[in-house]
Amino acid sequence: MWAGAIAVLILLVLVFYSQSLEASSTGVDLPPNGLTPDLGANPSEAGVDPNTLEVTDVTANRSVIDQMAEGIARAEGFYVAGSVPQRANNPGDLKLGDRGLGTIGGKTIFSSAAEGWTELRNQISIMFSGQSRYYNPGMSILDVAKIYTGNDNPTSWANTVAQVLGVDPGTALQDLA
Repeated sequence: MWAGAIAVLILLVLVFYSQSLEASSTGVDLPPNGLTPDLGANPSEAGVDPNTLEVTDVTANRSVIDQMAEGIARAEGFYVAGSVPQRANNPGDLKLGDRGLGTIGGKTIFSSAAEGWTELRNQISIMFSGQSRYYNPGMSILDVAKIYTGNDNPTSWANTVAQVLGVDPGTALQDLA
């Protein structure tokens, strides 16, 4: 009985924090296998129906970074009900450490989906900029997948991301910009 009450209390605290904290941006360059899927605070802007979490229009009026973020969120399982990325407000399944709300299996829990989307977009921007220690603009989507996933089924991950972008998994990041 107490365990159930404590779980409800924790859920209420997380909901309160997700509504009261603003999204922040760190621009942290993540190590290999350090990313986790997460969506932003405004799902409708991310091509997601906020009531059903169904993917709607993904590519209309979207930048390459937004499209890649959407592809990563799909590849990481953000849209799977009850998944770690969804529960952690983390569409990129990023590992940035405890930001005050804890972690789930090493994946950062963000205060809101918007914050998670922002962090994912920042990581992708670093990939494209050439400022990453792990990724560079000359890498293909499949090359990125091998690092991002820790070589855990990178072909499937790359195919999902490439499909959202409308390109082949062998396409280099620099050719997307």
